[in-house]
Amino acid sequence: MIRAGKILQPAIISQFTGFLPRSTLTTKNTNAYSLNSSTPVFGSMSIFSNVSYSTSNKSQLAPNQKLPDPAKAIANYKIFHYSTILVAACLPPTLFAFGTNLSLATDVALGVAIPVHFYLGMEAVINDYIYNKGLRVFSKVLVGAATIVMSAGLITLGFGNGIGSVVHALWK
Repeated sequence: MIRAGKILQPAIISQFTGFLPRSTLTTKNTNAYSLNSSTPVFGSMSIFSNVSYSTSNKSQLAPNQKLPDPAKAIANYKIFHYSTILVAACLPPTLFAFGTNLSLATDVALGVAIPVHFYLGMEAVINDYIYNKGLRVFSKVLVGAATIVMSAGLITLGFGNGIGSVVHALWK
């Protein structure tokens, strides 16, 4: 579970104006350059500056813009975490007990868990590092297509000879 540090708790953060990516927190009704202020100032640049670090389009970072609701990101992180656990639990039976009923169940579970893990991980990378909206949409479409192809291939392998037998044949 993602837990914010003490500085980001609502009781602490409520006195601040907000937070934008690549900016600093300043307290309400204070000048960022004032040394006489009794309230703390974090950083030397106000969040209302017109400087945009992550994009060349200044309309994407409006001064009054707040961070998006983290509920979807937290849910994606939890699913990503549980898919990691499922992959770790299903790999040993798949690799060492291939050809059994247990292997069939774990092959199908891996055929679902690995693509889900891949999709959520790549979606997080795309959201974090691709700033151009058109390129972001194109990248997400490619990742979605790769996820569908990967899932179909792994499930086909699972119902065929099994993922473990394919790995065993490659190992020889």
